[in-house]
Amino acid sequence: MTPQAKTRPPAAPVEVGTHDTALNIEQRLLLVMADIGYLKRDAVAPKEIGGFSFITHDAVTAALRPIFIKHGVLAVPTVINHDREGNQTTLVIEVAFINVDNPDDRCVVRSVGYGIDKQDKGPGKAMSYAVKYALLKTFSLETGDDVEAASIDRDAPARGPAPASNGDAHHTPGRAPLARFWTVARGQKVPEEVIRKWFTRNLGVESTKEATDEQLAEATLWAQNIQGRQRKLGEAAQVLDLGPRELVEEAGRMFGTDGLGELTLTEWDQFIGWAEAKANSTLDESIVEASGNDDDLPF
Repeated sequence: MTPQAKTRPPAAPVEVGTHDTALNIEQRLLLVMADIGYLKRDAVAPKEIGGFSFITHDAVTAALRPIFIKHGVLAVPTVINHDREGNQTTLVIEVAFINVDNPDDRCVVRSVGYGIDKQDKGPGKAMSYAVKYALLKTFSLETGDDVEAASIDRDAPARGPAPASNGDAHHTPGRAPLARFWTVARGQKVPEEVIRKWFTRNLGVESTKEATDEQLAEATLWAQNIQGRQRKLGEAAQVLDLGPRELVEEAGRMFGTDGLGELTLTEWDQFIGWAEAKANSTLDESIVEASGNDDDLPF
């Protein structure tokens, strides 16, 4: 089904020059943050590429524009690095939030954007993506995407005896950090072989019982919400039409691993960020192509 063109009602006029001119840029940004809260995701992907909801660049900028005017703030993006490989464009940008009453008073935020396009639209897509996330993260804006919703409290006590298994999982831990790790790992259903490989690659130990308390704390953070991270990666992979083997191969190219189970928490975040960036660019391209020619739009 071809998506229908959407139009937004005209924005309400905002009176310019009514802000407190004595405020510095940090104070103005705090007022902007106070004036805006939850942003509702305003678009839904076609069913054939996932059917999930997301928030667009236009929705974010439309929500913030009148508030910037109200408090005397300009947001000016500048490209500081540009790269193109195949049909993927990568931009590193800086968004300068400027005090209009004292242009030398500014706060600069750096962001990265990816745009996939076979012709000449890659830079524009990459810029939109980078600006959108610079705004979302600078003002701590919520969009309903709670990636930690399935997290297990690492300080929560075990809810009963764990099932017996082979190797370390069969061991009754005598140290609280060790017990905490296995409680979280079992709750997330992390396979023992994955745990063994992760400890060997990232901590340099063959057994969880050999790990220090500090290493076990790191491992517990890794094990938390691993299913949630897998779901997020799966959503992006569905849009990109990538299978498990292709994901493993891509992770191997990026991090030198033999499987996703070996990724550290930081590497997971980087890998999911890469996949979501490419998925969003692909999604934007699909929606534009499905919407038809601009001549079909009402005005």
